[in-house]
Amino acid sequence: ASTSYIKHTMLEQCLIGELADTTLVNLFYDCYSLQSVSIKDTSNVTSFMNMHLNNYSLQKMPTYTFRSAGVNVNNMFYCCYSLIETYPLVITPAASSSVASMFIFCKSLTYIDLTINSNINYSMSSLFSGCLSLETINLSLAGAGKVSNLGSTFQNTRIKSSPVIDTSLCTNFIKTFQYCDRLTDLYEYDYTSATSLGNMLDGCYSLKSVPNFNITTN
Repeated sequence: ASTSYIKHTMLEQCLIGELADTTLVNLFYDCYSLQSVSIKDTSNVTSFMNMHLNNYSLQKMPTYTFRSAGVNVNNMFYCCYSLIETYPLVITPAASSSVASMFIFCKSLTYIDLTINSNINYSMSSLFSGCLSLETINLSLAGAGKVSNLGSTFQNTRIKSSPVIDTSLCTNFIKTFQYCDRLTDLYEYDYTSATSLGNMLDGCYSLKSVPNFNITTN
């Protein structure tokens, strides 16, 4: 398998048997017509970054085995506008930014079940940003690592309740829930490490009250 940036805009299906590669970076970049992918075993793959970027026709997430020692899924499904079906995912980030923007602009996705198991602190920046149809996020966070960045994480989604997240080490809340116009319940987050909260609740028209903001300023 090649990880080069090659535009196969007419490719609709791809079947890969034995896989020797450990990185699939940019593999299907700009394959606008891609609808179906099958790869026999991805358990040794360390990076899926940009793998399905701009796969506008992909509706069902291919079955991948994510390496438990850590992977990079940054921008993996960037602009997969037609993606409507995923399965329960367990991701261990290989580095602090390895899960950022994984599902950004997946505007047809309505539900996701995601577990992040990490012993390092990590960013969730733009993870679900622009998922215009996303109503339900079953989010579980395991391991000793904590979230350090929630910038634009849930921006423009249709969630009604904000997920429970330990934010004691989170510095960035910029646009976290911007334009979440159906959000009615905001979890009482820990803002003691926060340095930026700009536009965090901008456009949250259904939110009538918020818990106390325990913000410390210098």
